[in-house]
Amino acid sequence: MAEQNEPTGPKRRSARVRATSAAPVDEAVPAAPAAPADAKNPAPRRLISLPTVEAASNTLRSLLINFSFFAAFFLLLPALATQLWKNQVVIEPISVPLTLVEMGLTPEVAANRVWDGLKDFESAADTAKRTFVAVPQGRALDFSIPQSGLSLEAVLSQLRQFLNLFETRISGEFVCASPACTPAEMRLRLRVRRGTATIIDLPEMGTTPSRDYFRAAAENIFSELDPFVSIAALSRTAPDRAVVLARQLVRRRDPAAHWAHNLIGEIELGRGNHAEALAAFEAAALLDPRMIEPQVNRALALAHLGRFDEAGAALQQAGRAGTGKLEVARARASVAYMQGDRAAAVGHFLEAARLAPEEPRHLVLAGRTELELGNRTPGEAHLREALSVAPGDPEALEALGNLYYGKYGDTPDFAAAAAMYRNWAQFEPQNAEAWFSLGNALVATRAFAEALAAYDTAIARGETSVRLQVVRAGALMGLGLAGERPLAEAIAAFAALTDADPPVPAVFLSLGKLYDRVGKPAEALAAFRRFLEVAPADHEQRVFAEGEVVRLTPTTN
Repeated sequence: MAEQNEPTGPKRRSARVRATSAAPVDEAVPAAPAAPADAKNPAPRRLISLPTVEAASNTLRSLLINFSFFAAFFLLLPALATQLWKNQVVIEPISVPLTLVEMGLTPEVAANRVWDGLKDFESAADTAKRTFVAVPQGRALDFSIPQSGLSLEAVLSQLRQFLNLFETRISGEFVCASPACTPAEMRLRLRVRRGTATIIDLPEMGTTPSRDYFRAAAENIFSELDPFVSIAALSRTAPDRAVVLARQLVRRRDPAAHWAHNLIGEIELGRGNHAEALAAFEAAALLDPRMIEPQVNRALALAHLGRFDEAGAALQQAGRAGTGKLEVARARASVAYMQGDRAAAVGHFLEAARLAPEEPRHLVLAGRTELELGNRTPGEAHLREALSVAPGDPEALEALGNLYYGKYGDTPDFAAAAAMYRNWAQFEPQNAEAWFSLGNALVATRAFAEALAAYDTAIARGETSVRLQVVRAGALMGLGLAGERPLAEAIAAFAALTDADPPVPAVFLSLGKLYDRVGKPAEALAAFRRFLEVAPADHEQRVFAEGEVVRLTPTTN
């Protein structure tokens, strides 16, 4: 049966079988070549080789680069998120006519001028509230990925648009009123874009100084972006108007309503309306219990009302908050000073100086208070230390000048006083009081020509008081008596002050001396008699004037 089932025909054999069967049985199979002698004992493998080290270093370097990348990414992620949500104000270049470009006011310079105006206005506001940060487009930092053409700013800009988070941008141009396009006829038009665009049109530049013009532009920008800062700056010159605008912020429940309450309180406190100020500070603290300013100001209002125990408790509570240690130290110094404990006030001023070592004002206040207590050595030391912190600090220079001038009861050193007042005037050249004080010290040293120049500078800075006119006439008198200027100039200067209200005795005494010097006895007699009419009974020159009246009165035979 098995044989019938097998297929017929030749059977196929595998190549291996064929090869085996083809070889003779007695033919020897070639032997494999003998292994070398070293194969039985192979050489030990090297664990460290140049290829191994290179491969390991490449792997390690890749791991470190990847790890550093991910670490940097996670570290920068909060910063990127902050930049994404931060409402930075970018000032784009301002389009400028060719006439202004030829004068040096390029579009980039105009943008910088707008930024300068914003900084000037923010400084004038002098508020603790944080406001927006503006930067000209040319100063903005941008990071780009090398060889990609992709910048971080572009990515953030696209993300802001996708998330509907608008970045504030300020752009604009100068508009000409006539084809001549003279600088006086130009006016600035600004656009504040923040989701929607607001157009700000300024008047023609005219004769307005450039800095004042761009400061006015900044005022309009702040009115749009941060009304409270605009109101705070206005409070320095128009407090009534500032109060009205601050109350409007409160009524419309502006996010800065607590700051508005605090500003109203500060204005009322400065006016002496302590009860109204206290109510405003309490309202501000109620809106934002974490805000330190109304708590400290509330303590000051309580102290002005004579409620010192409550003021101390309020400051103690504010101090427990852990923030605002500097503000609390200042307030404690002020409360101690109002209580009459000036020694304690000095200690608190010094504590404030320790908390803010870069601020010289606290050392100046400590020095002044020591001088008021009659402690010249520590007072002068504190003032000198303030100058070491800020060499040109006007308050420290003024206080030292007053000390050397003898205003604290010490023996005057007019030369030293003049040196301090001169430094004060140099560091604050627009301060008329500095030039006035310098002139007084120079008169005391009989440097009449320099004193006259200082007085004239004070007049140019806006000082027009009768007191200044009197001492200036005195400097002219000193120059006239020294033969350096005509006496007629001094006579004319004093004669212009005879109608002052109230009368100034020194004017008539000086006129009497000058008229007598130039040989006009009748005019001298009239001047001395007028001096005796207006001078107090205890005036130190009454005896001299009475003697001059007797001498100059004609005798009858």
